[in-house]
Amino acid sequence: MGLALSAARLHRRVLLIDVDMRRPRLHQQLGLSHQEGLSTLLEDDTATPSPVSISPLGSTIDVLTAGPTPIDPVKLLGSKRMKNLMAEFQQTYDLVLLDTPPVLGMVDALQAASLCQGVVMV
Repeated sequence: MGLALSAARLHRRVLLIDVDMRRPRLHQQLGLSHQEGLSTLLEDDTATPSPVSISPLGSTIDVLTAGPTPIDPVKLLGSKRMKNLMAEFQQTYDLVLLDTPPVLGMVDALQAASLCQGVVMV
């Protein structure tokens, strides 16, 4: 969240996506609904959940929650639809940040990292 806010303060268009579809937390931290989100977009080509704009500390960032827990998050993260969505997001935003699950124990984070131009591990 700190990196997203820092970029927004520099007047960058920022999208923060919760790709931890097994144990999503970003919606709780920000007080947002996760009835629809990334998983909805990936499972249904006709779905249109949009990122929610939030303005903590006066800096605006867009947030896309993880959405409902899917049966196979790794399959969704590796899908052509995910690649297409990332390409769309990269055309719209200056910075797209993926909040992933822990790297150890699951391949979800590695699958998400393969879609990125750079990776920062915290």
